[in-house]
Amino acid sequence: MLCFRPSWGIRRCLTTTAQSRIAEKITITESDGTMRTDTTTVSARNHHPLSTAEEAAALRSAALDDLARCAEDGDLIGAYHVASALRERHALVARSGARSAFVIHDAQVTQALTRAIGSTYVWEECIPCLNLILEMRSDLLGAAAPAPPSRGDARGYTIIPNVDSAAIVAVLDAIMGPRFATMPSRHLAGITALQVLSDYNSLLDVRALRPRLIRAIGFASDIHRLKSLEKTKIMQTVGADDRFELALAYARCLKPQAALEVLARCGPRSNAQEIELRVAMCVALAETSQFPDARAQYEELASSSQTLWADDGRAPALAAFDPVLTPLHTALAMVYSSALCILPRLPFTNHLHSMASIHCSSVYRPGYPDSVLDLYSKTVAGLRDRGDGSAWRRRGIDRTLFMADCLLVAMAGAAQTNKGAAALPSIGDLSARLRRLQEELVGALRQRRLANRKYNTSISAIEAQTPLVASEPLRHFLWAAVLAHIHGGDVGHIVEDEVRHAVATVPGFVPSVADLEPALLALLPRSFWASKLKGNFSDNAAFAVSDRVLCSAELHKPRAYGRALLEMARRASFAECTDHRLFPLCIWVLRSQGQHAQAAWFLRRAMRQPPVSIKPGSLALARTRSASFFENIFAAASTHRGLANEALSHLPALLASKNEPLVVTERIAVAILYCCARSRNLPVASDTVASVFGQTEAPPRIQELLMRVCFAAGQVARAMPIFHRLNYGASGTQTADSSFVHIVQYMGANRRSVAGAEDAFDAWIQIMDHRGMIARRLAEKWSELGKRSSNNAFLPRGGTVAAALARVRMRREAPGSLSDMPFLRIWELKMVVELAVAYLRCGMAAQARAWEAWVLDAVGQRRFRLMPAHAATLARLQEAHLARGSWEGTRACLDSLVALDRAVPRAAPHPQLYLLNQRAVYVRLAECICDDAAGRTARMVREHLCGQHAGDVWDRISLLVDSTPHT
Repeated sequence: MLCFRPSWGIRRCLTTTAQSRIAEKITITESDGTMRTDTTTVSARNHHPLSTAEEAAALRSAALDDLARCAEDGDLIGAYHVASALRERHALVARSGARSAFVIHDAQVTQALTRAIGSTYVWEECIPCLNLILEMRSDLLGAAAPAPPSRGDARGYTIIPNVDSAAIVAVLDAIMGPRFATMPSRHLAGITALQVLSDYNSLLDVRALRPRLIRAIGFASDIHRLKSLEKTKIMQTVGADDRFELALAYARCLKPQAALEVLARCGPRSNAQEIELRVAMCVALAETSQFPDARAQYEELASSSQTLWADDGRAPALAAFDPVLTPLHTALAMVYSSALCILPRLPFTNHLHSMASIHCSSVYRPGYPDSVLDLYSKTVAGLRDRGDGSAWRRRGIDRTLFMADCLLVAMAGAAQTNKGAAALPSIGDLSARLRRLQEELVGALRQRRLANRKYNTSISAIEAQTPLVASEPLRHFLWAAVLAHIHGGDVGHIVEDEVRHAVATVPGFVPSVADLEPALLALLPRSFWASKLKGNFSDNAAFAVSDRVLCSAELHKPRAYGRALLEMARRASFAECTDHRLFPLCIWVLRSQGQHAQAAWFLRRAMRQPPVSIKPGSLALARTRSASFFENIFAAASTHRGLANEALSHLPALLASKNEPLVVTERIAVAILYCCARSRNLPVASDTVASVFGQTEAPPRIQELLMRVCFAAGQVARAMPIFHRLNYGASGTQTADSSFVHIVQYMGANRRSVAGAEDAFDAWIQIMDHRGMIARRLAEKWSELGKRSSNNAFLPRGGTVAAALARVRMRREAPGSLSDMPFLRIWELKMVVELAVAYLRCGMAAQARAWEAWVLDAVGQRRFRLMPAHAATLARLQEAHLARGSWEGTRACLDSLVALDRAVPRAAPHPQLYLLNQRAVYVRLAECICDDAAGRTARMVREHLCGQHAGDVWDRISLLVDSTPHT
């Protein structure tokens, strides 16, 4: 018995009384975003019934002729329209001669549709026809999450009754044809085939099932499932053809050496097998960034003799291969895959990357992008010599070339290469080409609408399926635009224009979650990725949001087009083909704008959404709450205490749910610990570390985050051993600046212990000075103003910091040698501010003012470029001044506001960002003025600001006073 884990099957449920009556669940989205599900019974496809058997026979005869022409031409749109007309008008005939409600029961229609699928080069065009054949519907939205099927017999259930095995074989062979093996959508074809096998494998005998299962696993690049399959009974007796499929699967699972080992045990290969093998090896080597070897394999394929392309009479036939088109498609696939290997693995870009570029990180080598661009240039030149525009469109080359161009534009910016980049199109050129592709699709839809008028079909329902073809080019363009935005461009308006144009131009097109993901990334500030642009090929940093961003309180101005994109994201998240990828992204966007209430709505919505849905771009059911979802949702919630509390109250239960078991990885644990530090939830943090690592020692990063949680929860005695072990127990495990900020903040704000804050500050100065990372000005200022304790618990016991670090062989750098800022790094400024806040909370205003005067003097003399992040950091000190409740505190706050207002660069691209990050201070000032019914505070504030000629600051305060309720 074959055992492999199926996806969860959720389909339209037939009533037992008659197949002509169908019970459907209709999901309705209310205006407030809530959803309800109504169940209704409707007649099956009774839109256009035929009056006589003669009419039905005439319609069927004409439709079969049209389907044959569509299959010969590879016209999937036309084939879908014709088959839909037959289904709607009750003209489908099963093998028994009886009428049927299912396309898959009609052998002639199914054969024509699978022939059309097998002759196309565009995967997205196949989805509507496959959906028509397989009747893939999801009743999931708005309904309770279903229980998974029994794991005891993986071949236990059939979705549509009385299906012929030959139809399933034809569908599988069409899905996994060689033409999809070199395309970017190979993974989507593979998981769709695995879904079909999960639903219908009980209909196939072992000889038919085994090679197709191996091939589907290879298409999906699932190496773990492939290795597990080799240990099952089904693989005990395999023939030469099965071994060849196994070799292909290893190549597509990025194991070319294992593929060669399997090939050594195979017999002679047919010409078709030899071509498919060479293509698979070319793409596999390119996907694993072995581009020189891939290029050599490709040259061998392109220069092969005509004997290789001749039909040798052995199965499989050579119909799927062309001596001109196959090398060109292979070259474009190599360029596409190689470009992905060079693109940085930034947060929320994991859905752009392939299975290869996610796990096989490229070791960047000078000249590597130039080699890719060289193959691209030669391929384009070959296309111009060997074909015209109409041939490109018919065979999908124009779409593939467009998507490769999009990735190359993004690659050129990421790799900062100049050679060959001039030959690449600009973002404006890509926009014009995208619109041409959309116009061609609309023209094809219009022609089909006119050609199929004789069938009297419901065109609106048909057009709702076909615009999937417009999705992938738009998505690739948006990724190119967003990566250009990350690396210095300003393309937000282009992103909005293209999304709106696609919705307005292509009939029935609605952006999916996959389309909107790059569009929403354009709403995030460029600083979100700033710390990830270097050293990003380290596996432990891939796709992770940086510590600097997670610990930042900086706010950013909402984009003008952000509201429309967020509304599209809300609607897309309720669709049938969806997943949960947009929820963490929307939370990040809204949190960065200070809109915490809206962010909380998306967090609650993410926890209520069903856990299984159809994966966008395929017909495979997939887990919507994946490991990356939990990583991103916990990380996003950790930036605000209210969000963190709500996430820790509900999400751990979803992780432990029996219906969707998921192993908590180290990366998920890191995100949970960030949440726990914000929420001060030590019990959840301790349980998480214990469940993931057990009795083994946790990695340094986990220990450091657990230490933060201990300090935040007031468990200093538990935190101090971790602090000493990390900082003085080994080289390279020293805690980050952000952790010291947490410690000083806790000591000064929560414990109100100036001595503890000073001790932590002193230890931080000494450790960073040994590493050469502290600014010399700051070290000198600490020597002048600081107070060093003889009983500092943060220093190593029985020795100095220098001696302790020397024992673990940490090299001492020259003071300030690795400090690259003209005044202070942002973390150094945060440490100074937190120390000053600690002084203020303990009534030591003079010491706080001494540090603040030093910083404001540097601001006034423009010793460093003032950024919105600096304004957000100094706002903590200004709020601490106001919290003193005295005129002296208010005056100190006003002096700080005036100094910052005068230091804002007048040529700054977004000067309002500085005010946005200090808005909370202005609001608190306005509230203080309104609380004074006598008006004395308002008079003193106005006089003080007018005396400093700071009328602009007073104008801002007075506007808020006018809009604030008075006591």
